[in-house]
Amino acid sequence: MLLWRPVNHREPPVLRGEFGIPAGKGTRLVLVISPPADRAWKMTAKADGTSLHGAIVGGPRAVAAWKTASLDLTPLAGKRAKLELAIGGGVTLSLATGAQ
Repeated sequence: MLLWRPVNHREPPVLRGEFGIPAGKGTRLVLVISPPADRAWKMTAKADGTSLHGAIVGGPRAVAAWKTASLDLTPLAGKRAKLELAIGGGVTLSLATGAQ
């Protein structure tokens, strides 16, 4: 589990890395995410600059609850891909990751 917070409210925090995506099989990145209660933020995921996922999570009437986002990395099979996860809205994000 990773608790992820912005350093300031002007720029969204971003996690970046370059990863080898296995060839010859389906690969997914599974994110289990939760906003703080009564807050909303936008989570975005990109691979090599192309959007994989974008969603507004939470809101003024939302309860902090875990939600799952499953991102298909199969089109990148056999390549090294630059993956990027970002949140906006100047709030805290709890992020647990796993790969299948």
